[in-house]
Amino acid sequence: MSVKQSSRFVSLMLILTLVFGTFCGTAAFAASSTTVTIYHTNDIHGKVNSTYAEDGTLTQIGMDVLKNVKANTPNSLLIDAGDATQGVALATYSQGADIIKLMNAAGYDGMTLGNHEFDYGRDAALSNAKLAGFPVVAANAMDNGQTLLKGVNSAKTKGSGDLYDENGGWFIKTVAGKKIGFFGISTTETAYKTNPNNLKGVTFADEIATAKAQVSALQAQKADAIIGIMHVGIDGASKPTSHEIAQQVAGIDAIIDGHSHSTESTKVGNTVIQQTGTGAANLGKMVLSFDSSGNLTITASNLTPAEVGKQFQADATVTALYDRMAEALAPTLEQEVGFTDTSLYGGTYHGMNICRVGETNLGSLIADAMIYGGKELIAGQTQYENLPMVSLENGGGVRTTIPAGKITVGDVINVLPFGNSLSVKEVTPDKLYAALENGVKNEAKDGAFTSAEGSFPQVGGMRFTFDIAKPVGSRVTEIVLLDSNGKDTQKLNRNDTTTKLLLVSNDFEVAGGDGYTMLAGLPYVAEGSALDLVTADYIRQLTEQGGGSFTYALQKRIRMVNNGQIPANYETTIQVMDGSSPLGNATISVQVDGGKSVQAKTNSVGKILVKNLSSGGHNISVTYNGKYGDAFVSDVAQLTEGQANLAAVNSPAKQIKAVSDTTAPVSLPKNAAYTLKVTVPQGTTPHFSVGNGEVLGATIVRRSGNDYYYQIHAVGNPGEKTGVYCTFDGQAAQLLCYASVA
Repeated sequence: MSVKQSSRFVSLMLILTLVFGTFCGTAAFAASSTTVTIYHTNDIHGKVNSTYAEDGTLTQIGMDVLKNVKANTPNSLLIDAGDATQGVALATYSQGADIIKLMNAAGYDGMTLGNHEFDYGRDAALSNAKLAGFPVVAANAMDNGQTLLKGVNSAKTKGSGDLYDENGGWFIKTVAGKKIGFFGISTTETAYKTNPNNLKGVTFADEIATAKAQVSALQAQKADAIIGIMHVGIDGASKPTSHEIAQQVAGIDAIIDGHSHSTESTKVGNTVIQQTGTGAANLGKMVLSFDSSGNLTITASNLTPAEVGKQFQADATVTALYDRMAEALAPTLEQEVGFTDTSLYGGTYHGMNICRVGETNLGSLIADAMIYGGKELIAGQTQYENLPMVSLENGGGVRTTIPAGKITVGDVINVLPFGNSLSVKEVTPDKLYAALENGVKNEAKDGAFTSAEGSFPQVGGMRFTFDIAKPVGSRVTEIVLLDSNGKDTQKLNRNDTTTKLLLVSNDFEVAGGDGYTMLAGLPYVAEGSALDLVTADYIRQLTEQGGGSFTYALQKRIRMVNNGQIPANYETTIQVMDGSSPLGNATISVQVDGGKSVQAKTNSVGKILVKNLSSGGHNISVTYNGKYGDAFVSDVAQLTEGQANLAAVNSPAKQIKAVSDTTAPVSLPKNAAYTLKVTVPQGTTPHFSVGNGEVLGATIVRRSGNDYYYQIHAVGNPGEKTGVYCTFDGQAAQLLCYASVA
């Protein structure tokens, strides 16, 4: 039996929801109606803990709150539309398993696979699907001729009374006597929006054709409502979008969507489509109401964390589970790697991922860390040492901001959570132009991007100009190589197929991820350790060189023009906040991109106007009475207003110098040992550590007065390198030497 919808009523309810916020469905229907509530999330990217503002307002909806949302709503279900198991350190270190355990605790009823569920590889994705206490469905995910999830949900059927497709395509939950059918669709973009090497034969069938087949299967099971759980999204660059699926596939009552990080409650044809944004920023709510004749009406709304927090408390048992997981990981994540005087910007602001549309200082830092690591990888290879080296990091891989202050291992992992490793390939100028063309392919209109592709490049060792008004594929107008001081050295010819360059990137991109297929067939020169480890080592070096802290300004390596014209300068309004209150009528110091400090006075609501900013991103820093705050603005990212929240300046600990008998790199055969003599200042207590324990073991073997003899053991792989560090009475770590496996 096909389900009939009262489309006129659905349209009215959607309009009321969008205007007035949450719609209380149970009060709006006649007593003879049957109501089922579906709560849903998408693209939470490992953000599973509840967070609260200073006033106690919920700002991030954790699994502990979701547990009570479902438990205290009669006839309710909880669904996720993918990209749950990746994005923060807790996810990375458990390869997604801890996220699934918390979803089990919250009481999820089903999910589909997002592209980032595969970031730890095919086997980990399957392991997590089996670990889930709820069905995981992806009807179009294929593995060597059969569905990837075949048999995965079979053990979950026993005694449940629910129906499951043995092939992992659909499931039916019976709620209040109604059969609610769900089917899963994963985007075909997964083929290049995770590392292609992770898939190992996994392919993705056409979304529209698969959806048609799944609707037919659920209709054959006499489902009373058919819901697509889709990790597809509405980004204009995606083909198809969920809107196009709704238009072309009859019989879908609603789509719980994900992938494009959009916040949406709308109706396309007869299909309600909803998406909640990203990072547990909202909770989706669909109220399905069946009248006495079985006709279905649906209302849809996105609930903010504040709304959810007013109605539901956190479940203490789930909170305790998360706390135990976080505590077990804390010693690793809390290790300090450096100190930054200004924030390093990445991630999403007001719905826009800033590294996907323009240059940021954090994007440049990561690209520079790649060159730092790449040069170490080719050291001693004379055929490569004199070749120019450039780097490219996909903006979508820069996931969050590092605030000013101490930088920990956990901070770096949260920025770079994918576990990507460093790769060096030989490239020619024509391929480099093609790669950057892929990076700036975002859809554009009227001189601005209208889509934000993860492929947008953050670069090192070069600068480039692109014309946003030109057709995709011919936007990059110049690439210029830079020396180590950031000065121009050579303009590249886009038709040059012979000049050799070295490109350092991550293994995701060089394998063809994010559309960088032109890099997939290029010859490898070297492969290194994880990008987060390389970046952490680079931050350590910057901190040491800066005497305990460093500043990283925007490097101005990416220039956008429009029809050959440089966009006009712009101005920005920054509101300065002191705690929860605006800092009104105060004289403050202001810096733009770490430049000259100038005095400015805030108005009555704490705002200042900064004029004549060149097009692109800028860091605006303010100081007042020993407090510091900063903000990121960018006309390209449509962020022309910002807020700087003042906080007490947390100065880095002064470094105490230790004297060792070598600061030169030490190269050891595997399983060999080297004894390092370290003289420690009198009256201090040393603690020794290594930057990567998987590479080198470390033991204090002897002490004579203030001289410590520290034996390091090479237990890693050839070419891997780490630093030996010493901390004195909790003071900042001092680099003693670098060691590598020969």
